[in-house]
This record gives sequence, structure tokens and C-alpha cells, in this order.
Amino acid sequence: MPTALRVTPCIGLVPALLLAVGCSSDGCPCEYFTQDELVFEQQFAAGSIAWNGDRPLVGEDVPPEDACRALLYLPKRSCGLGDDRPEVRLEVSVVCTRKGDSTGLLVELGDIRELPIGQYSREASTWGGISHLTQDALFDVLGSTGAGDEYPDVVTADFSKSLRVQFVTGTFDATLAFELTAQDFDAKPRQECKRCRC
Repeated sequence: MPTALRVTPCIGLVPALLLAVGCSSDGCPCEYFTQDELVFEQQFAAGSIAWNGDRPLVGEDVPPEDACRALLYLPKRSCGLGDDRPEVRLEVSVVCTRKGDSTGLLVELGDIRELPIGQYSREASTWGGISHLTQDALFDVLGSTGAGDEYPDVVTADFSKSLRVQFVTGTFDATLAFELTAQDFDAKPRQECKRCRC
């Protein structure tokens, strides 16, 4: 963890400096940037999970006791990366709650826009009560139309993908399904963002 940086409030800074540096409420120095953004509305999975019994899938970020949530999402981009176009690298996150504790699974699918119908292997990261399970996840493209496109379109108008992710060990078994269309991607060019150091 970086060492805390103590600074004085911005009162008295010259106007030219304030164009690049601002202050948050706790006095940390901040920089402002503009960058291209890509919004992907996270999708909750259909499917099934078995771990010490069947676990219902719920549409909640924090699942209740003896339930799981599984979603497909695009990790949030850090502020201040310059003019690079945002990457389309999707991830699947699974979180289950049992006896008040959480356990989970993370699978990085990457950029799936050009993948044809077929089966692929993806590394799976596990934590909590299933952290000892280290095998890869199987990732299937069951249906595919359209293709990727240059930013800001990201994908062609006819784009769709039917996806299935499986992590089956006999101890923790997950089979998850997702449906993607062009409407799931929303480009927002040249958005302002703020990065603070503290």
C-alpha cells in the first residue's frame, strides 16, 4: 500500500496550476484527464451451481446465505491511460455465501468478439472455500453472428454471442450461460475522469 501523502489544501494555488490539479475533500492532489470509455452493462448468468448441494443463482451483487451470484462484466478502466482505446476484455465472476463466508471464482474470457463457434479453455482463479481447486474453466461459444468493429462502434450491428462457461470439479460445479448483443456495448468518447494520489 502506498505511503500516505500529506498535502495542504488548494487555497492559494495559482489558477494555471488548478487547471491540471484539483483537491478532493480530504486534501489529496488530483489530476483530471479525458479518455475514451466503454460501458458494458453487467449480466447475471442463467444456469446452475452445485457446492455442498444445489445453490440458487440470484441477481444480487452480494448473495444471501446458501445462494450464489454469477455475472459477466467488463472491468472498470483506470483513469489517466492516455489516448488508448478501451479494451473489450470480459470476465466472469462467481460469488457464493455459505455459513456467513464468501467463496468465489473468476474467469477471464478476454476479447470474445471474433471467436468462432467452438470450445476454449480459460484459466480460473478461485478463493475462499474453493481456493484449493485449480483446474481451468471450459468456455463454449454456442452461437455467433457479426464481428468486432473499430471504436466507437466496438461490434457490428448484427453482433450476437451465446456463451457457456463451465467449471466442473465434483466439489464445485458451475454451468453458466450468457447472451450478448450489440446493444450491450455503449461507447462514450472523451469522458472526463479524475485520479487522486493520497
